[in-house]
Amino acid sequence: GPMPGLPIKLRVEKAYPEDVGKRAVRMDKASRDRIGVSEGDLVKITGSKTTVARVLPAKKEDVGKGIVRMDKYERQNAGASVGEPVEVDRAE
Repeated sequence: GPMPGLPIKLRVEKAYPEDVGKRAVRMDKASRDRIGVSEGDLVKITGSKTTVARVLPAKKEDVGKGIVRMDKYERQNAGASVGEPVEVDRAE
């Protein structure tokens, strides 16, 4: 597969209510592995702007969907809306 450290494209979905305000995003293990990050690491999320957030694991129902769950604050910071693609990479 791709070398870890290359950005991946994921589709933005809404955060779960319990994650709002946590400065965290949820991605599945396959997505985390592709950019070489573990749970709790920081990732860089780029839409029309760029932001950094902590990674939490995806819930079962989200695995394999190619999505990143972000709250409205993180979406605003990344300049991205629900349903739009963002680029996700390791934060240096």
